[in-house]
Amino acid sequence: IHDVFPTYDGKYIQFVAQNRRRCRTGKAEGHIMVKMESQGALFQHVPIKRIPPQQKKQQNNDDNEDTEMRYRLSSHDEADDDGVSTRFICRFKPSMEETLSIHNVNYEFHAYRKTHKQLFCADCKDINSVYTSQLMFQCPVPEALQQVVREGTSVLNDYATLFVDIIPIRTPIRFGSPDRFFPPMYKDHENKKDPFNPHVEWGKDHILPRLIDSGRWANIPICKPPLIEHEPSAMEKIKKENLQLNDKGFGPKTHRLIGCVWASSEYHTRGERYN
Repeated sequence: IHDVFPTYDGKYIQFVAQNRRRCRTGKAEGHIMVKMESQGALFQHVPIKRIPPQQKKQQNNDDNEDTEMRYRLSSHDEADDDGVSTRFICRFKPSMEETLSIHNVNYEFHAYRKTHKQLFCADCKDINSVYTSQLMFQCPVPEALQQVVREGTSVLNDYATLFVDIIPIRTPIRFGSPDRFFPPMYKDHENKKDPFNPHVEWGKDHILPRLIDSGRWANIPICKPPLIEHEPSAMEKIKKENLQLNDKGFGPKTHRLIGCVWASSEYHTRGERYN
């Protein structure tokens, strides 16, 4: 993960992560690329359906009740409204409320619009797909927490008091044409000859593991929104002039980027070809 920050309206936590599979593409690194194939699946959405907590009562054990929300892989038609296109379960702490992530862009539709034959390839290095270098997604903030996240009051004496866990929904990567499994908003562009069938690939009752049994990024601190932290005067201007935020929670730009510098403590080329 490169960066984590709240949007200005406190409605989303923005994540910027790196596709590490693209960092190990030398001639002798084929075995590592195979092991890292699962990273590509994080760029592809999945639809999921919530399974309400089931009360399990056993004789002489009133405390043994399953109150945990469970999730099932589904088709787009079956999925919950906020689960039609997601990839991560976001669990906020200490309230333990759960939301479903949203990709900033649909990477498969992006590949389709670029006329690429596939988003990822099993036998190639994907080095021509620059847009898969960074994985960007958002976690919707539960409504009860949005005000404290927006105002940055959850950070006390420079210490965060709100945290979020990111639980990836694990499925095999989808190779092949990127237009095989579009969410409903892109259905007009979907491949009708060779569509991806979730019931065939995943089954109709593929229930995800319990969150406690799932691999995850845990206890990621929720800091103040960037403008409050670094440019409070710009945030005050937004409030004073009642400037509108867009539907992703981003406000008007206060600067224009004209250049950037990249630096690193280490330097390696693909396959160490120049060493």
